[in-house]
Amino acid sequence: MMVSVSVFLGVFIGVFPTIGVALPLTAFATGLLRLPKGPGLVASFVATPPTLFMFFYPLGYLLGKKLTAPPAVDVQLLVELRRLAPSTVREILGGLWRDARPHVLAFVLGMIIVSLLTAVIVAAASYWLIVRRNRANPS
Repeated sequence: MMVSVSVFLGVFIGVFPTIGVALPLTAFATGLLRLPKGPGLVASFVATPPTLFMFFYPLGYLLGKKLTAPPAVDVQLLVELRRLAPSTVREILGGLWRDARPHVLAFVLGMIIVSLLTAVIVAAASYWLIVRRNRANPS
């Protein structure tokens, strides 16, 4: 059971956008909860850069966008970047954040759901495999 909880944690942290810190965060969280580190660390590798950027992140954004319906925004990023100067940084970044905030929130909400669902599925599968193996090979 503890192994499956560790797997759940590793997958959740691995899929959630923790770019660059998934492994240390998984090691910290499993250590804090006194779970086996190995299964959690291995499970966090379900989210490799190709799976993150080509599957999980787009799925999370589309799901969050469907749930929150953020307003359409016509951001001319290159135009804004050309206007960037020390005197306009605050205005431009503030405008970009104001326009992007509903989409960022949609992404985060979607990623929470996708991370949870993926973690539950993988942890349930690992639990089933462990139980099946233990029944086949009683010690």
